[in-house]
Amino acid sequence: MGQGLLESGFGKSTVLFGIKARKQDVDAGKAVERMTSEFINGKWVKVPAFFFMDTTMRAQFSQYLDLCRRVHPAFAKFYPANEEDYLAYILREGRAYATDPAYTSKVMGVVKGCGLEIFDRFEMYGAT
Repeated sequence: MGQGLLESGFGKSTVLFGIKARKQDVDAGKAVERMTSEFINGKWVKVPAFFFMDTTMRAQFSQYLDLCRRVHPAFAKFYPANEEDYLAYILREGRAYATDPAYTSKVMGVVKGCGLEIFDRFEMYGAT
């Protein structure tokens, strides 16, 4: 949820996770072109890019999980079970997801600032 909030500008954008579109997404009309800031060679640069966009949040969550499984095969076996595990996951994978060198701390700032770590607690779902 933290990544979705950060990437969408807290819901200001219809692009929930900031996932760059693949050719088939562009061809299927499931992508939108937007200007984005990328950190390249030590500098922030504005560039146009196509981002995956679907009409439903469910489709965007599905696309996000597919990306994680495709790009980070370990994700298929690993689900962050608590705040510490999620922090470790973001610290390990954050640089692969975004060019922003501060991406990890920004995501964790959203998670902590919005109290999202509560969703990492199994007891919330009746599990022990």
